[in-house]
Amino acid sequence: MNSGHLWVLTGCLLVSTACGSSPSTNKPTPVQSPEVSYDFTTVDNLLQRIAPKHGGAALVLIKDGKVIYRNSFGSHTADKVAPVASASKWLSGALIMTLVDEGKLSLDDTVSKYLPEFGGEKSSITIRHLFSHTSGLPSETRCRNDKRTTLERCARDIAALRLVARPGEEFFYAGVSMHIGGRVAEVVSGKSWNDLFVQRIATPLEMTQTDFFSYGPTEN
Repeated sequence: MNSGHLWVLTGCLLVSTACGSSPSTNKPTPVQSPEVSYDFTTVDNLLQRIAPKHGGAALVLIKDGKVIYRNSFGSHTADKVAPVASASKWLSGALIMTLVDEGKLSLDDTVSKYLPEFGGEKSSITIRHLFSHTSGLPSETRCRNDKRTTLERCARDIAALRLVARPGEEFFYAGVSMHIGGRVAEVVSGKSWNDLFVQRIATPLEMTQTDFFSYGPTEN
């Protein structure tokens, strides 16, 4: 979903508060202990090779609550905010599963139960189809990346599209289906997707510098 253009501190393994705010350097800073000594030469060499191809690279490794490696190459640092793009899909799935855990919806519920506009050939699409990329919906639509619209309006636009396959029969990797899942979550909870993310994922996991707004405020 467009709210799926999630932004997070690069290299912090999506737990951004664990990275701290110390300045990055061009040298690794492994934490040594009497029991364990780490050699990150191979990691350094790998990052040095891939960094020029991607404008830079940064990595933070945390073990038992301690930073054992922190290094940056090129223009990237461990504190740089960057889009995680499709890595937001598993976070979106985790949010949906919190609603499943609470009994507010089932993965086998049809979308039409919550969004009546998904009738006809789309009436058999389930929440499970949406998050397994088997809904039969097209791979892309213009409204998904439109920050000026809302998730509700975009869901109605998607409902008007023709299916490219029968629900449950073919796999099409994309974000359109998850956009619909996000709207279902809003209907079930009575809250915006952004608020749900903050309350159910970001706050409990202390992801204090992770949000959906680096492209500007949006309800989509």
